[in-house]
Amino acid sequence: RRDRSRTWHESQIRSCSGSCTVPGFRKVSHSVTSLYHHPGQMVALHFLLVVACFLSRGVQALHPTSLRVDENRFTARLDYFRQVGSRAFGGVGRLALSSLEVKARRTLMQIIQVKEAPGHPRLGLDCTQDDVANLYCRLEPDTMPAKAAEPVWCGGHLDTPTEGGKFTGVLGLMACVEAVMVIKESGLTLTRPIDIVAFTGSEGSRFSPPLLGSGVVSGLFDFKKVRLHQDGDHVPLHRELKEATTEQRHSPQQKLLKRTTVSTPKAYLEVQVGTVEPGSSSEKGLVGVLTDAYPVVWYALEVEGDSGSTGSLPMSPRKDSLMCAMQILSDMEKQLKKWADPIDHQVAARWSSTPIQSSTSSPGSIARRVSFQVDIRHPSDSVVDIIDQSLIEWANATVTPCTLKSAQRVAKTRSRTLDSTAAADAAVLLQMLGTPHVNVSTWDLTDATNMQEICPCSVLVVPTIDGRTRHSVEDIDRTSAKNAADALLQLLLAEATDFSSSPATKHETNVSRDEL
Repeated sequence: RRDRSRTWHESQIRSCSGSCTVPGFRKVSHSVTSLYHHPGQMVALHFLLVVACFLSRGVQALHPTSLRVDENRFTARLDYFRQVGSRAFGGVGRLALSSLEVKARRTLMQIIQVKEAPGHPRLGLDCTQDDVANLYCRLEPDTMPAKAAEPVWCGGHLDTPTEGGKFTGVLGLMACVEAVMVIKESGLTLTRPIDIVAFTGSEGSRFSPPLLGSGVVSGLFDFKKVRLHQDGDHVPLHRELKEATTEQRHSPQQKLLKRTTVSTPKAYLEVQVGTVEPGSSSEKGLVGVLTDAYPVVWYALEVEGDSGSTGSLPMSPRKDSLMCAMQILSDMEKQLKKWADPIDHQVAARWSSTPIQSSTSSPGSIARRVSFQVDIRHPSDSVVDIIDQSLIEWANATVTPCTLKSAQRVAKTRSRTLDSTAAADAAVLLQMLGTPHVNVSTWDLTDATNMQEICPCSVLVVPTIDGRTRHSVEDIDRTSAKNAADALLQLLLAEATDFSSSPATKHETNVSRDEL
């Protein structure tokens, strides 16, 4: 009980210290925490640290203001973007740097760049684009010292799988646009810039690796190498980057400048769709706080056989590359089932394969060569390591009579825990707002896990109904989306504004010593 009590008080101390913006406060509080071991001492330390923060600052940075997002405006933009790339089956298909994704980029830039018109508020911000086509639209402070400060980023992505969900990626962008618009309308003084960021190729459905844009920015991927990657039609990434950039720059009423340097952000904030623990998602207005992401390994495989005619070549001597690829996938499923926990069914390998690309499109011909990719995930790093080491061996054992021409690891991530203080900040804020919340571990790839390499990240998760993401039936509770957007707004206010500059919020955020 003592150990559990100490752990709880440690987490509370980290939560309250994360809410305090006094320079050095977090570092001091974390260091002092390690000196105490008895639960009674932890209780006293917890109380004293909270008092110290209030007395030294006079205001708690995460105390919510009265500002809220405009739900109608937020929902209208979400509904509009659902139509860009909508599919007959109900989902959305906007592959990275395709004409539909470029159209979505131009629409986003129109919302952000064009000056206000009657009944159609716009942000009127300048937008820039880096080498990998990540889009940055900045709300600048008025003073030079604030302009030079580290920016706060928030955003998402516009690309989806071929048969993607209606809210994947775009939910985070629209929440960010709405939050920044509210901040601009409020007249609050910015203490640092705010960048709305739309990352390129987060889904990895067209160009590998996934999380392409955030991976280049965070230094995990070498742009000189990834620019040479090709899609399934052998179109290189660098060609599509050039064409997409040219089309965006020639669009009317829009200005897109090249971003030569990318400043390291102070923090990255995001709202995304996702899944939470079974049974939790039914709670009205629930918002998840992302705490960690499970590891992933992603391979590209190419199988080679012999070509021939379906009618003239008997079945027995054939080297049908498509059949050999199916054998690999079938055996892989058997191998991965061994890593399932017999008691906890959540602890098991989850995997998928991309559609198989064939060297022939004729049903009367035998394909000489086929290629496909596999994506394998498991909660345990050690299990993913074993799978990573064994996958090529499994494939070689079952590819007969064909040969495994190549097996290349596209990407591999370790299990990642997001910044504990940032996650605690988000949880404390949601509690202050009266929003039901739960900690979330994600199976999905998210740009925040890359951004975590260079700055603290806070990710708010809007649960999908029935737990289906990146699917045509993907749907969300609008109350949860509104709550997450409100929380994002408050986090941006805490990171990048001076509360005391606004008469509308001053009485809610300033706490005098007497009141304390």
